[in-house]
This record gives sequence, structure tokens and C-alpha cells, in this order.
Amino acid sequence: MKTIYKFLFGSFFTFGFLSCDTGYQFENEKWVWVSYNESVGRNARELMEVDNKSFKILRNKKYARDDNRVYFEGTIIKNADPKTFELISGSKYAKDNRNVYLDWVKVLEADPASFKPLEGPYAYDNNHVFCGTIPIKSEHPKTLEIKESTETSITTSFAGFLKNNPEFDWIDTDENQTVIYVFPDFAKAETRTEKFNAYRKEPK
Repeated sequence: MKTIYKFLFGSFFTFGFLSCDTGYQFENEKWVWVSYNESVGRNARELMEVDNKSFKILRNKKYARDDNRVYFEGTIIKNADPKTFELISGSKYAKDNRNVYLDWVKVLEADPASFKPLEGPYAYDNNHVFCGTIPIKSEHPKTLEIKESTETSITTSFAGFLKNNPEFDWIDTDENQTVIYVFPDFAKAETRTEKFNAYRKEPK
């Protein structure tokens, strides 16, 4: 299996620098997410609707939760259940009893009970192969093998993704739903009977 390190330039990425102080901090009786970049320096963003008494930073320190909500880099993960939320070991994914998440984004159509992450950007469950948060119909998802992996990714709206990939109109989600995926040729995988170029299934 080959790992590809490619970098995309333009509106998809902001390049900056991180400090050892990046993360959750308690300042002036409030929890904030502190980040740094070259253009503005230090930025402390207050967490919304946080319960200070029950707030806890998780093992992956980009994540935190209180009794009511789950946060990723200070952003509330929509509909995440803090009581059942857990990190999936050895990956960037997390899950609760209802959904799977990549960063703050729901993995579409994913089954938390059978979800298995592999090298970036691929994962599978009993029903689908996944490229980031995009599900791909598969005959044999459990036989997925990675041929080329990458840590780069694209973040956009489902509507934007669907505009260029109308064959995914079977996915049941709101057009404003955020999705994370990888461009073709940045990652490749195979099952027993199928080949995938990023999120695209290649013709047999």
C-alpha cells in the first residue's frame, strides 16, 4: 500500500502555524478554543452553550464534551450524543450510538456498530465503503483493501459535491450538509470485485 502526500492550493486550505498553546483553554471563566495562524496570530474563540462544570477534554484534544454537547476544535458537533460519544482508536473518526463523525462532520449513511476505519480516507461498514464522509455502494465492503492513501481532503457542501457527482443523489441528506472527501487520483482502494478511485467506483 502506497501513501501519497499531495497538497492542494486555493480556497480549500489555509496554511498557518500551530503553537503548543493551541487547544481548549479556560480564560476569564469561559472555555475557549485557541488557535494561531500567520495572518492574525492568536485567536481565542469562545465555545457556545458550554456547561463549564461538566466540560471535559477528550484523549484526542481536538474533541471535548459536556453533559449536553460534543465539540470539535470548539465547534458544536450537530446532534452528537455526549453520553455515548467515543473516539475510534487509531483514526480521525468518532461515533455515538446513532452516527459516525469525521472531525465535526457526520459520515453519511454510516452504521456505528459495524464501522471500521482504514488508512485515509477510507473506511467501511456492513453496507458501504466510505471516502471521508461520502458513502459508496459496494458489493463486498468488508473486503476493502487500500492501495494508495492520503491525508489531504476537501470540505464543501453536499450540494456542491452533488453538482459534479449527480450519481450520488441516492444519499438521503440535506443539501447544506457539510461533506469531507478526496479528489480522484489522491487515493485508491479495492474490494474483491470492485476498484475505487477516491469516491468513484471504476467500471468493471
